[in-house]
Amino acid sequence: MTNDYFHRLRLWANLLIPLVFVQPLPGLTQTPTPSPSSPQLAAEREQLQNQKLKQEIEKLEQETVKIEKEAANLDQDFWEENSALVTTIASLANAVTAIVAIVGAFVTIGRQLTEIRREKKQQLDQQFTSIVERLGSQQSELKASATVSLLTFLEPGYEKYREQVYLIVLANLKLDNQDPTINRLLVQVFEQAIEVYLKPELTKLTATERKFQLDLSGCYINGITLANLSLTPANLSEAHLERAVFRQTQLIGARLQKANLTYSYIEAVNLDQANLKEAVFSDYHNRSKSDPKTKIIDSSFNQANLISVQLKRSTVVNTTFREARLQEIHLDGANLSGVSFVRGNLNTAFFKGANLERVDFAEADLQKAKFQGAVFDEATLESIARNPSWMKAEFDDDITQRLKDRMPTGGQN
Repeated sequence: MTNDYFHRLRLWANLLIPLVFVQPLPGLTQTPTPSPSSPQLAAEREQLQNQKLKQEIEKLEQETVKIEKEAANLDQDFWEENSALVTTIASLANAVTAIVAIVGAFVTIGRQLTEIRREKKQQLDQQFTSIVERLGSQQSELKASATVSLLTFLEPGYEKYREQVYLIVLANLKLDNQDPTINRLLVQVFEQAIEVYLKPELTKLTATERKFQLDLSGCYINGITLANLSLTPANLSEAHLERAVFRQTQLIGARLQKANLTYSYIEAVNLDQANLKEAVFSDYHNRSKSDPKTKIIDSSFNQANLISVQLKRSTVVNTTFREARLQEIHLDGANLSGVSFVRGNLNTAFFKGANLERVDFAEADLQKAKFQGAVFDEATLESIARNPSWMKAEFDDDITQRLKDRMPTGGQN
């Protein structure tokens, strides 16, 4: 179509050039000198030339109209043939416009979100500061409200506050003369802080850092539950742990000197090499015999220091004290079942009134141990009889005779 267009333009030019350069223009045409002999002939010739010029002009006009129509058709064909391209270009233009608009919107939204986050951070910081201030209030209502509010900062999304919550609650748990209600609330918050902060944190710490993090000495954490947790080597000396629950807890080498563990429940706990000197598991001064008992089940105290530990009337089941230091331990009135004291030092230990069932005293030091009023099953008596040190311990007369009868020689010393 483009070639036809240029071909017709050339035709149009060919027609126009003779007219411009060959035909005489008006005003420039030389009027032939009429022959004096034929004036009529000259007039006819002029008329003929005018007619011919008129015909050429009409033909030129027709060609011009034709060319204009073809040019119009050419434009229409061009747009029809390239409509897809035009559509694509238009679509791209729209897309670019849309992208620019979207980018602008995101930039605006980003700025707004940044500002919102900044404002929210300021609000949270102010709220947290306010809570900490209320914790130091003398009004119990304000302290209780502040303590409960700390739980919010242990939820997902508040990770950066967890360490602060842990340390703040720990500091408050070391305060004496705490209101019992406030203390219970603090213990609940502390349990949650241990779960979401301390447990993950302990996996990242060196032994030295763990000692710092696990300094719970002197804390008033009565009724706390410490389950599935490695607190090695924790410092719980002089901690108040009445009614505490230890379940599957690692306390290897832990320091529990003079800790109060009265009515505590200990199950599947490893206290090997722990120092529990003068720890109290059973403080029955001014308490009735019907009060709950300390329970130790399926646990290990191997090579632990339990010198002068109070375990009166406690229940100890399937637990080992292998090679433990148990001098002057108080197990008066205790119920012992499946307990091993193999090679343990029970010098001057107290078992008065204890119920001993399947207790193994093999190679234990029983010098000056006091068993008056204790009840023995046959397996326990057999274990004691095979241990020569029993003769330096104190038993009721009938038990002494039964032990003598079980001696390999069957005779007296």
